[in-house]
Amino acid sequence: MDVRTIGLHKIYVAPITDLSSTVMPDNNTANDTHWVDLGDVYEGTAKLTDDDPEVTTHKSETSAKKITLSDPGDCKLELSLMDPTLEELQRLFGGTISTVTVGGESKQKWTRPRNYQPKSFAYIGIPEDGDSTMCPVVTIVPKFEITYSKTGIMLVPMTIYLQGDVTFSPEYSTTIDPLYHA
Repeated sequence: MDVRTIGLHKIYVAPITDLSSTVMPDNNTANDTHWVDLGDVYEGTAKLTDDDPEVTTHKSETSAKKITLSDPGDCKLELSLMDPTLEELQRLFGGTISTVTVGGESKQKWTRPRNYQPKSFAYIGIPEDGDSTMCPVVTIVPKFEITYSKTGIMLVPMTIYLQGDVTFSPEYSTTIDPLYHA
C-alpha cells in the first residue's frame, strides 16, 4: 500500500481531558460531537515534518567499539489559520468570550489571556485525496500574526506537535467524512 496525500480538506481536533485515554472517533458513529474543525488553513502553509534526530556516538578509547544512540526529532505540523472565529481563538488560546453593546447592537468580543498554556488535543488531518493522518495526542502552540495594511489579514501561525503514534489511514476521506457536521 502506498501512503499518499494530495491537498488538505479539513483538520479536526477533539479535546483531551485524560491524556492516558484514546479519543479517536468510532468509525460507526457519524457526526461525533467531540470533534471540531480546527479552522480555515491558509493556502500553502500546512507542512508535516520530522525534525532531524539527535545522534550521539560513543567511542571506546581502547578498541574500535562504537555505540550510537539516536533520539528522534519532533514530528510537527506547521500551518497558519486565516481569519479565525472568536470560538477558534478561545479554543486555541483560552480566554473569554463576552457580549458588548455597540451602537445599540449586541456583539461578541474575545479577551485573550495574558498567560497562555498550550493545549492538548486528538488530531485527524483529511487530505483532498489520499490517506488521512491521525494522532491521539497533539499539543498546539499558536501565536498571533496580524498585518495592519490594506492587503493584510489576521493569521494564527501554529505548530502542532504530534506526540503519540501517527497513523496514515484511508478511514476518513472527503467522500466519507464521519466528522462532518451538516
